Amino acid sequence: MLRLCTSEEYKYKKGGWQHLVWRGGVKEVSSFNFAAKLKRADEEGRLVPALVLSLMFVALLPALSRALAALERAPAPVRLRVLLEGFPEHLTVHISAYNLTEGGAVRVARASALGPPPPEGLTFDFAVHKTPIGWVGRERVEKILYEIFPFNVFAYAYDPERRELYVASAYVTVSPEQYEYAVELKAKRVHSRQVSGDQVPAPGQSAQFLDRHATSVVITACSVPPGASCYYSIPQGANIPIETFEKMYWTDDPTLQTWTEENWTATGQYVSYTIDCSATGRFSAASSYQFPTAVDYVMATVGESPPPLYIVRVLLYARNTNHNTCVADEYWTPCSGGTLVAQIQRPITGTRSWEKYTGSRARLESFSATFQAVIGGGKTVTVSGTFQLTFKIEHYYITLQVSMDDWSKAPSNANYLRIYSCDDARLMVRAQYEP
Repeated sequence: MLRLCTSEEYKYKKGGWQHLVWRGGVKEVSSFNFAAKLKRADEEGRLVPALVLSLMFVALLPALSRALAALERAPAPVRLRVLLEGFPEHLTVHISAYNLTEGGAVRVARASALGPPPPEGLTFDFAVHKTPIGWVGRERVEKILYEIFPFNVFAYAYDPERRELYVASAYVTVSPEQYEYAVELKAKRVHSRQVSGDQVPAPGQSAQFLDRHATSVVITACSVPPGASCYYSIPQGANIPIETFEKMYWTDDPTLQTWTEENWTATGQYVSYTIDCSATGRFSAASSYQFPTAVDYVMATVGESPPPLYIVRVLLYARNTNHNTCVADEYWTPCSGGTLVAQIQRPITGTRSWEKYTGSRARLESFSATFQAVIGGGKTVTVSGTFQLTFKIEHYYITLQVSMDDWSKAPSNANYLRIYSCDDARLMVRAQYEP
């Protein structure tokens, strides 16, 4: 349920910005209507609602569930501080905030600004419910895991005399454990190729995709000879933020017949994505790597106005819709070189361990979705692309260990077990015997 608890308006008058706030009153946030040629909603451009997200409580251990339920009842305040840069000061900048849900991108806030932006930025105040989805810990609860909410913040300004469009987009993942987030929107001027309206998807649509085996995304990898062993531990809640992509169509043609289409672009920004189950394993005389399974993606269309400019954006983002992302393993072909990070000398036995690291992995993926067109009496348009998706493997006490267990299984001329890292994160390692 989205409720309007606070409305805010930003106006620039001689002497500086005025920030007006009205409190009280409850109003349902209406959906954006594009059907009537993208006419403005009554409250466009000025209302910044507070967001209250309440998700179904996930059943946990009975002894813990009552305490977690009490936590869920108290909403956690969140503030997005939006900093604008590069927009011409004589143009009105329109700003929208979207909740990136599994059913598409839902606009939850809008604002308009004219004149030089305040240095402290514009503020969007929300509240999110602390919905527990699990915990970390073996003998005790070390950390409670809460539902996280990815958002997109988009701003644009249009110069009708020069027919120039300035846009900026940013992504942020909101957690109930953090109050304030700074979002920087740096404007860029866009203009690409012309297309007809029946080649433009209408906003308010979405499609879901499931990547069952993201085999090119290596979380950990290890190769050990006989006599040595490898242990890995990937906890529930491990974070793998995934890069987002966008494309855009825009027009100032009131008939919506002729549009300008922009290409897909990698935003360079990420939405958080968590692994829903833990994975541990130990093996000897083998080579193996671990990768995420069942990664969910959403392609969604959203609309922006007011006239005379109309914008349709297509967003591609990862969204853990089914909460079934786990970890699988396959054979790993180890690197031939690498950086020496540790060694164990005969006859010593022991363990070398790495944990809490950061790294990046890339995966090539293609998506295609069919949407209803903006015009054309029921015509459809296919939106597709091939994306170099980048995954960040963030520190979350992911552990990798290499142990020397039994020197009797090593070659007689081996005096060292040397361990080489195949990446800077030291969670892709190769161990081998050397004289």
